[in-house]
Amino acid sequence: MPQVCGVTELKMGPDGRSATVQRKLERGKREVVECPLPALFTVDASLNEPRYPSLPCYIEALVREIPSIDLQALGMRRGSLRIESAPKILGISPPRPRPKKVFTPDSKLSAFQRIDA
Repeated sequence: MPQVCGVTELKMGPDGRSATVQRKLERGKREVVECPLPALFTVDASLNEPRYPSLPCYIEALVREIPSIDLQALGMRRGSLRIESAPKILGISPPRPRPKKVFTPDSKLSAFQRIDA
């Protein structure tokens, strides 16, 4: 599967089977890449600047119902939705313990002051 990192602009091809992407390189350079689909894109934060919806659109979104389609309407059975390439969890381990910080007094202090600290 093709992979493109640092995507700043994404355009689908006219046939729907390819994508043209612009990606950010070091020192501000840009590179345009075309790749076949399906592909994995990791995007830069500048790809999408979120917009605030207008008040009428926000209110309409609150009251609009999201349609739900069952598998029978699509002509599919429940057992036919297996995803063979889904990631499998091989193991879970706790994080490494952080080392405890040891207080070290300043070496410029006298011995008495270091013991007292």
